[in-house]
Amino acid sequence: MCKKMFPMLLLVLSLSAQAAVIYETPLAQGTWSMDDWEMVKSPRSDYRGEWVQHPDMIVNKVPDGTDPATFVTSSTTTFTGMLFKRSFSGDITISMDCKFAYRMAPGILIAAEPLRKSGDRTELAEHFEIILYDNGLNIWFHYFENGTPKYVKKSSFLEKGVFTANKFHRLTVKFYTRKGKRFIDVYGGDKLLSAYTAEITGSFKVGIVGSEGVNSFRNIQISTP
Repeated sequence: MCKKMFPMLLLVLSLSAQAAVIYETPLAQGTWSMDDWEMVKSPRSDYRGEWVQHPDMIVNKVPDGTDPATFVTSSTTTFTGMLFKRSFSGDITISMDCKFAYRMAPGILIAAEPLRKSGDRTELAEHFEIILYDNGLNIWFHYFENGTPKYVKKSSFLEKGVFTANKFHRLTVKFYTRKGKRFIDVYGGDKLLSAYTAEITGSFKVGIVGSEGVNSFRNIQISTP
């Protein structure tokens, strides 16, 4: 009897562990709506980023005819971000396929509430940027000190050339609480990066960002746990 029931028990456990999908879209033309998202800007720049819709993905808009190498040192004319409008306070996972055209830098946002306002655009307050680029993964925390925006690297994985340009990579971020402490786990392909964080303890929103280059996005999923 036990031998016959064991496979069924495994199946039940497997199903119970499956994530509950909150939102999912391929980001192809006609498959998603900005009504579910809000555009955001960086507190370090007045630039208002835009998405360019392609048949099977979206791409952050950058100035035409600009040498891609110049984007690596500045996000002034490339930062394009958006947040899913729903707020969260518990465990959440967000994943997407992303690629960069030169060296960097697509990423996932975890943004603390309340957000700020800058004219007609929502501005990020304290937030994490989890970035994938040619040489690895970074977890950046952005904050304010005496009203001035600052940022610090919380954790990084470095391996030269680990992520190839012009090729889609799966980036997944898990933001969760264990024993009263919050953690971030980042999966870039088969690479894992983790960090303990005490910076965002209240409600937050999640989203995506493209900066410091031409970045493409498709197949977003937000789920819990």
